[in-house]
Amino acid sequence: AMEEGGWANSLLWRGVVVILCALWASNFAAAKVIMAEPGVDSALYALTRFSVAALALLPGSINAVRRGAIDKETAWGAAKCGSWVAFGYLGQTLGLLSTTASKSCVICSMHCVFVAIVAEYMRNQKALDAGVADTSFDTKRLLPAAV
Repeated sequence: AMEEGGWANSLLWRGVVVILCALWASNFAAAKVIMAEPGVDSALYALTRFSVAALALLPGSINAVRRGAIDKETAWGAAKCGSWVAFGYLGQTLGLLSTTASKSCVICSMHCVFVAIVAEYMRNQKALDAGVADTSFDTKRLLPAAV
């Protein structure tokens, strides 16, 4: 049985997921429209977008480190990861200059499949290096990324 208020909480989070999906789906079209404005190029757009995100997350990150909820290495790793994501997004927005938003979306969505293939290859290589004789490239592990 669902606890009291559980259905409302579940409904709330489902709504959040729907909103996040809509935002993600509109990302490429919004970038294309914004970059069509005079004086806005892909570098300025990426810098603005990720600067706003970093400034929004910085107070919470500092507070989490101070409280001990995360350590400094984790916060530093998250900052490095965010920098790489920003760099990749800059590449995506540069790509929007030469293709449509829908094509860009499909191409960029393929990273899920690509990362899953590379991760499975690395898992397989690690097993081989450890001396596991019976190891194989397991395509079933790639199914969630393909879906």
